[in-house]
Amino acid sequence: MWVDSTSSGKSVKPEQLPWKALRTLLGVSIYGSRVDNTFDQRLLETYVARLFTPEAYKSGFKLCDAEGAQLTSPGGATHSDFVSWVERLPETESPEWLGLAPNSRQMLLSRQGRELLQKLVRLQSLEDEDEVPETSEETTAGPQWASRLLVSVTEWLAMLENQPVVTLKYLSSDNSPILRALAREAPTLNAVCGAVQEDLRAMSAVCRGEARLTNHTRGLTSCLSRDVVPDSWRGFPQMSGLPVGGWIGDLARRASQLRELAEVPPPQLTTVPYALGNLLFPDAFITATRQATARHHSWALESLELVIKIGATDKSGDFGFNFSGLVMEGAMYKDGRLRLLPATQLFSFLPTIRFMWQRRPDKPAASSLMPFPLYLNSARTIVLCQVSLDVDTAVPSHVWYERGVCMVAWKGE
Repeated sequence: MWVDSTSSGKSVKPEQLPWKALRTLLGVSIYGSRVDNTFDQRLLETYVARLFTPEAYKSGFKLCDAEGAQLTSPGGATHSDFVSWVERLPETESPEWLGLAPNSRQMLLSRQGRELLQKLVRLQSLEDEDEVPETSEETTAGPQWASRLLVSVTEWLAMLENQPVVTLKYLSSDNSPILRALAREAPTLNAVCGAVQEDLRAMSAVCRGEARLTNHTRGLTSCLSRDVVPDSWRGFPQMSGLPVGGWIGDLARRASQLRELAEVPPPQLTTVPYALGNLLFPDAFITATRQATARHHSWALESLELVIKIGATDKSGDFGFNFSGLVMEGAMYKDGRLRLLPATQLFSFLPTIRFMWQRRPDKPAASSLMPFPLYLNSARTIVLCQVSLDVDTAVPSHVWYERGVCMVAWKGE
């Protein structure tokens, strides 16, 4: 109706089209209403803003501007021209058409390869599972499945053998947010470690023929023989698809860190390094750092914003917290700012990062800082917080978003 009333039967110049309304319709009403992730919404708006412009009507308009993957809009204006353009497209679509990095296909194939290997391991274990007696009245000392599973169970028990119960040495007498956060982690970790050790001991007894199968141990056998972590062990958010050995090793590292942190005197909690990805509830711990800063400076909690310094520790006497083991996907930190990774790299490890909370200025100053998501892990399903980083200003802003650059707390691959 708008086109008919405006054109009066004549062609409408591209500049006269309501581009802002069209972008809003696509980015907010049609597609945006289905997006519940702030960073996915930002990516959608980036695509819409770059493609829906008057320049799109020009011949040779670049739909993407990637090296070795040029894609321009159709030269004609008729339906047959567009159909012909579609038919000339290569059968294999390049990920660079979406602005992704040239090595993004390598990352995808790598992940698919790991998943395929895990499935092959599980398929090989199905035969073992079929050998497990179906009732508790049957003999449990199966010579094949039991002996094979016993080897793995013994190794897994050894990983948790030297993991005593974690007890906080310093209680939160002053209601410290950091000590409260650690105090919430300890019972969960102790419960998970205790349940895993108890189940593994029960499985060890079954495999040795010292105990009969129960419904519970039969369920454990079904999972462990397929190298799948039982649901009863999952007491905190974690990467799915990990093999049992990798999962237990990761649990042991979490326990070791929490045990070390439990011995740290309260005044040193701002100077010790925390492996953020090894905390059970890292999002709650980040919130605790904000609360601790507000309390230390007597600032309003809602007035604070996160400032991070990469490669910095507590040398200037500022109030902050050190985090280690973080990874940057799609970029690397070099010469004081983020730069795009070369095609041969998928991610880069970051040095120790200093998290500090400062009062938000009334008038933000112009800077080259760009916001990026900090995800729990590479699955990118849980956002811990948003971090603002200095970037290479020679790279257009839409490239950072389209490349999917982000920070990851846990990279246990």
